[in-house]
Amino acid sequence: IMDGNPDIACFNFAYSNSPFDRKEFDRYVLVNKKAPFRMNLQTCLWRKNRLEKFIRKHENPWQFEIWGSRRIRRYNDRIYHLDLNAKKIFTYPVGGVLAGGKWRTDESVKLLKDNGIDFDENQRGIYYPGDDRKTEIKHRSFIEKCWQVFKSLI
Repeated sequence: IMDGNPDIACFNFAYSNSPFDRKEFDRYVLVNKKAPFRMNLQTCLWRKNRLEKFIRKHENPWQFEIWGSRRIRRYNDRIYHLDLNAKKIFTYPVGGVLAGGKWRTDESVKLLKDNGIDFDENQRGIYYPGDDRKTEIKHRSFIEKCWQVFKSLI
């Protein structure tokens, strides 16, 4: 599908509650340009050159999802998410398997082990709901934060 449609930037294999324009390709919805989290880091198939265009080195993953979703509004790239009524392609805990740089609860660890994925759970530690998450860099000055917001918009 992507080979025949160069304006498609991404097929997201996760469900989305984002507003969408229409259902296409049997099981996907075309996500509205102004939808929050139109771009996210769930399991996706990206056109590499489009993903590289929207990534900013100074942003963490959460900032990428927010600011990237705003940046892409200026372009005609099409982003598709799995329709809510379609059969899931990948099954994993809501929010993924990592949070705050740690494995997200014992459920994620079990999922990885059950699927034969070799990893050291002690290297990252386990994140439990309510633990602090490192989503923002605290040591930046106000000016640095403003500069990074500006860079995120271009």
